[in-house]
Amino acid sequence: MPPRINDIRVTSLGNNETDIYIGTITKVNPEKQTMTVSVIGFEGQLYEDIPINQPVSITGAGIRTIPIPGYSRPLLHYSLTYEKKFYHVGYFVEDFSSITQNKSNTKQGEIVFLRYLEPGEVQAISSGKAEVFLGNDGTVSIQSGTGNFLRLSDFYDSLQGQFSELSFDMNSASFVGGRVKRITDAATSNIPEVIRDTNDTAYTEIKMEIGATIDPSTGGPYIQKEPISEIDMYPTVGTFMIASKAFDQAGVAEKILSTVDKDLKVLLKLASGISVAIDEDGSLYVVNSRTESHIKLTTAQETVDGVIEDKSSLEIHINKIDLELKSTGEMKIELTPNDSEEKNTIEISEQLILLQDIRNNKILQDENGILLEDVNGNTVTMAASGVKFEDKNSNKGTMDSAGIELEDKNGNKVGMASSGIQLTTGDAADWKPNTLPNCLFTDAPHSSIVKLTGA
Repeated sequence: MPPRINDIRVTSLGNNETDIYIGTITKVNPEKQTMTVSVIGFEGQLYEDIPINQPVSITGAGIRTIPIPGYSRPLLHYSLTYEKKFYHVGYFVEDFSSITQNKSNTKQGEIVFLRYLEPGEVQAISSGKAEVFLGNDGTVSIQSGTGNFLRLSDFYDSLQGQFSELSFDMNSASFVGGRVKRITDAATSNIPEVIRDTNDTAYTEIKMEIGATIDPSTGGPYIQKEPISEIDMYPTVGTFMIASKAFDQAGVAEKILSTVDKDLKVLLKLASGISVAIDEDGSLYVVNSRTESHIKLTTAQETVDGVIEDKSSLEIHINKIDLELKSTGEMKIELTPNDSEEKNTIEISEQLILLQDIRNNKILQDENGILLEDVNGNTVTMAASGVKFEDKNSNKGTMDSAGIELEDKNGNKVGMASSGIQLTTGDAADWKPNTLPNCLFTDAPHSSIVKLTGA
């Protein structure tokens, strides 16, 4: 029989004499949940396969802990009358005050002190400082060794937490927050990778998915797109995220339109193909992802001489119709006929109104007046001074306060003014007013013709 340490002796209810000994654990077997102990005073002898006492029922209910070899000091009971062997009955710590924080939480040292406990409070803590704490005020706190925690406060009726990442998987729904992590290569690994920028800084997000489905072959979400539109088929309802940069399920940066290469900060994607997004410039999009028909609201401002000027604009692009409205009072409408790359255009601003068709026929009204021009180059200009017209062959005319003047491409002119009618040839050799048998310019009704000139 091993000798008693410090002559400690207890007596059981049945008056069977037993002894309590202090030991040092040298090895544990986590699978068998047994330990090897060196009993103080008998350092040369080891007692093996002593069952680790756990307050656990045969059904598994209770609390378990595996002692740390070299640090945990067990209390052993040696039966004198029965099996003649050691039983583990508890643990022994000589001075808790040396490793416990004080009530004011001001004690400092090289070790991390145990929490100060009031009577009735409970703390469970691992060697890595992972902790569960039950406070007298009803607080339930779960804390990691690095300081991340989840706290249910009875006094404040609140749930508080601090994490680098947060992830909840619910029935066909998920919620994540913190660093952006994606399974980028499901064929080789189902472990999510942290997505980082060029400066090795992790992108962050808050993301909710409804209709999320896990692919059992990868352990990650299903990644499948429609063959033609390439719209994500999962989640089956939709995704909402606020992020420093939005990424899809495969870790690829989201794009709201194929023609827009901007980081998305807010994104709502529905399985119907409708998406709502805000990009890095603050522009708001509502998009039909199957056709890329969309509405875009651009929010912008400019400070001029200390005055903030609104530079916002609204664009609507639906199938063959494009509409753009600007806060400066400008409007532009473009209509694209079927099987055409050209557009019918209407532009309205403070300075001008322009109507132009796909053939380049146009009407322009601006500060100079009104211009009519067809695709062939024939033009009519109406201004405050009068009307001018010119065909594609450079034949032209002018109507103004002085009268009317017609001129062909050769320089021959007819002028009608208050002084009469003036004929001018472009070349003197062409001036032959009296070659006809009967002069065209004699007697009535030509009495108003007072002057004929040649070149």
